[in-house]
Amino acid sequence: MRRIEILKNPKYGDYSDNITIRAHHLLCIQGFQGKGYSDEFIKNMNYLIKILNKKAFIVKVIDEPDPICSYCPHLKENVCFESDNSEKRIKLMDNMTMQILGLECGHTYPYHEIVDKIIKNISSSQLSEICGYCRWRNFCLLYSKLK
Repeated sequence: MRRIEILKNPKYGDYSDNITIRAHHLLCIQGFQGKGYSDEFIKNMNYLIKILNKKAFIVKVIDEPDPICSYCPHLKENVCFESDNSEKRIKLMDNMTMQILGLECGHTYPYHEIVDKIIKNISSSQLSEICGYCRWRNFCLLYSKLK
């Protein structure tokens, strides 16, 4: 698998109307408030959120590294090395997110429909289960809203 670098040196308008996003990152996008692994990670996430909110996007939902992951210092050769079981735990987060939202890996959806599914279908207990090990959970707007 090749490393995805779509957001490197971004300029608004560099995107087509399609973007690939890891399933659990759909939740992260809703709760992000400027915390991250590095300044570059934060700039990348802010840019992604800005463009997702500016125009209609079709999102391909995946369970593997995406443009957000490309700025994580723990990603090496498309595998997360944050801890011994990171990759397995992250896949579980993706799978739980897809199951709760009724999404299928590799399928495409209008971004606004995914946001509606998150608002309508994610409960506090489900979010706690999905994001239980997330170091950013206490800074997450979505998590604090559903607590």
